Amino acid sequence: MVSGVCVSREQVERIMRLVVDSSRARLITWGLEELPYLTVLPGRALARLVGSAGLETGERARWSVVVKVITPARAGSSVPDSGYREVLAYRSGMLAELPGRFRAPRVYSIDDSEDGRILLWLEDLHDMYGRDWPIQQFSAAAHDLGVFNGHYLGSSPPAEPWLNQWLRYAWADEHAEIQRVPSYRADLERTLSMPQVRHHFASHTVATITQLLDDQRTFIAWLARLPETLCHHDAALANLFAVSGPDGLVETVAVDWEKIGPGPIGAEIATLTFGTLRRCEFDGARADELDAAVFDGYVAGLREAGWQGPIELVRLGYTAAIALRWTVLAGILHMLVHGAGPVRTSQGALVASEVVLMQRVRLVEFLLDRADEARRLGRRWSPSFRS
Repeated sequence: MVSGVCVSREQVERIMRLVVDSSRARLITWGLEELPYLTVLPGRALARLVGSAGLETGERARWSVVVKVITPARAGSSVPDSGYREVLAYRSGMLAELPGRFRAPRVYSIDDSEDGRILLWLEDLHDMYGRDWPIQQFSAAAHDLGVFNGHYLGSSPPAEPWLNQWLRYAWADEHAEIQRVPSYRADLERTLSMPQVRHHFASHTVATITQLLDDQRTFIAWLARLPETLCHHDAALANLFAVSGPDGLVETVAVDWEKIGPGPIGAEIATLTFGTLRRCEFDGARADELDAAVFDGYVAGLREAGWQGPIELVRLGYTAAIALRWTVLAGILHMLVHGAGPVRTSQGALVASEVVLMQRVRLVEFLLDRADEARRLGRRWSPSFRS
């Protein structure tokens, strides 16, 4: 048993037969190993099962599968919690019919346990780059996300009740944690006056940081007026795999569909760039290069899907969505005062504290640059956004 994951031999044998596609295969060996899973949500566990099977031909076959264990929140709410939303997304069949070369893992089975837990038995994905993506793969993944988003820009996004419908009304407010801005304002000014912080930033940068908080409601208002699509909403490198498809071409496979719901155009790739940089999974010194590769790939995907609206609206959605990440900036400033510790990436690699500090300073600069760009675009397009 791995922490949070307990399965029987009978259960494993049934899943093994689904994986090897043989109803008469015999389970010979199997083992369970815990997988790294970064989440702030309770009631989650992730593990990989590996083993060998005896086939009808007399041969042995290696097999593997990933199991995600979800403990849904207590009943009583009309809106499913994020874990159960992912279960409903798989059960709906929507994730088996995604457009282009963007897809979800194959689901072998969804098991309801007597104790209320739900087990998602999913395809074991093997990234062709070992999760150390070259810049061109980020562009390719952004293209696939653009095809995905563009597909739903041609018509209204799905309205299934289990989707994150609240994102249609409160996505930006939640992301920006707008209720925290007034109480943090004074604390921010004190932090910015400290020599440990001013050592890293010029006076102009300090003023821009303060302005970022003041402009949160403006960014939110602009995002609310942009074309709306269906989003994964957590498409950072941590949740993406580059996998060779049946035709030998690369597919982008996204895991962790707990946040799926409507969102503004461009917001999807804000997570791809900023979320990947925040986890120290791409060199912060090359943030602008990553930005350009991701954005160009995304726009190409939107065009391939048939969306022909102004590119400036896409850029506004992308940059304004990044500008909402002020709480990450607040944490970085705190780190500059009190020191940085090592950070573990989504794949379990440990990043040294001195590298983390350097990456975080660059991330602040990247965030502020994108916020400035969003202001310029928003002022230009404020009379009429929709296309």
